[in-house]
Amino acid sequence: MKIGNYQAYRLIARREPFQGSNFYGDWVKDYKEDEEVYVVYSYSTAIAECRRGVWIINETRYSVSTGHHMSYVKRALYAHAGEYVSVYYVSRGERLLYDNIMHSVALDRFDRLAASA
Repeated sequence: MKIGNYQAYRLIARREPFQGSNFYGDWVKDYKEDEEVYVVYSYSTAIAECRRGVWIINETRYSVSTGHHMSYVKRALYAHAGEYVSVYYVSRGERLLYDNIMHSVALDRFDRLAASA
């Protein structure tokens, strides 16, 4: 569904596919982990991901436009989802975020939140 970026937060909160301007969200198959994951992209880089009921947020700074996209993601999470796990230093073009928490204390937090989701 093509929408204005400012409308995306509602669809992100419900994990529904959307297409904005250089900003989109969709369900993606993670073959490595063998699961469906809802991912939000700014341009071609994952900025948010929801798997097993837990949100993972990419806190890396890229551009002003991506910063605006992140504000819509965070608006959705603050209004509807609650807690999330942050990842940092994610390379441009990353398609999924879960691998970025594998070497981090955030993995423990992810596991705790997934167990309670």
